[in-house]
Amino acid sequence: MSHAYPLSTEAEQIFSKYYSRIREYTPDFADDLFREAVRCYAVEAHTAVCITCRAAIEESLKETYEYLQNLGHTFARRSTYQMDLESLKQWANRLSLIDQSAFEMIGEIQTRGNRSAHGPTADIAKQWDRRKIDNEHMMEPLEIWADRPDALKQLDSTAATLHALKMKRLELHVKGVSMVKAQLSRIPEGALAEGAALSYQNAWQFLEDAELLLSNGSFGHATALAMYALEEYAKSAVIQAMEFDSNLRNDSFERIALGNHIGKFMVALEAIRTKRKIEFTAETKRTIMETGGKLQSLKERGLYVDYIKKWLAPFSQDLEKVAKDVVKETRDLMIELKDLVLPSGSA
Repeated sequence: MSHAYPLSTEAEQIFSKYYSRIREYTPDFADDLFREAVRCYAVEAHTAVCITCRAAIEESLKETYEYLQNLGHTFARRSTYQMDLESLKQWANRLSLIDQSAFEMIGEIQTRGNRSAHGPTADIAKQWDRRKIDNEHMMEPLEIWADRPDALKQLDSTAATLHALKMKRLELHVKGVSMVKAQLSRIPEGALAEGAALSYQNAWQFLEDAELLLSNGSFGHATALAMYALEEYAKSAVIQAMEFDSNLRNDSFERIALGNHIGKFMVALEAIRTKRKIEFTAETKRTIMETGGKLQSLKERGLYVDYIKKWLAPFSQDLEKVAKDVVKETRDLMIELKDLVLPSGSA
């Protein structure tokens, strides 16, 4: 890492301090980007500093993600091409690879870089809302262009963050993936059994409501409620799994239980596969993933008015057969899976 341009005193001090701490390690692309940010500062390209610092942080997080991916960690299975800085930042925080302080620092680097790269569209909603509330800020210019203090702050924060991430990768190299654990679920252990029972009860209520709507000719909504029943059934199973296996008591499983619609459908389909003793192959996995997406689409088709070559509505007559089949099949599946899903203490 040699200086290609004369550096101003402040930037040179930051760069020299960072380099002295990492010089024994192999430089990576994030280091190259950081060096480029320092060069931008030297020629007073302050906006470019903010953009390049953001890129350096994203690259370092990708390096960390790919490192865990190569070690086969279960929480690093997606391609980094699918991961942006926001998702990488959230991921690293969930696995405690960065603490809350680093999470917030990365957020500041991200925001400043986004503004510099994208202008008002980066966070126009947040700033415009503020202007609507506080009229005295109506004439305040949007913070697009960076000045010298902005750039210096970004360099300082980036140096600290890059060093911390590099040290975390070194720790991973020494200790292995066993040191990485997802954050614990926010649901207390003692509340899991109640949540499983409530989800189970709600699933059957959804199904009964679906059958009632079906008998009254509300075919689309009946279909959607049947899908909700299957989701809630799967939620009950996920929460029970979290209760019985402490390794599953983390926010990743909690997100499946409380928010990931397609994920819950896939849990239900996997339970069906297990119950029917269907061999788990690559083809089976692909079918489960595709079917999960189709079930989510079917639920939305039953709820909303949409336009796909023609207007589609939940009360369209063409949903009658679909609704009858779906509601009946959902009841059959829930009965079939009852011994797998039934929470303890439920009737």
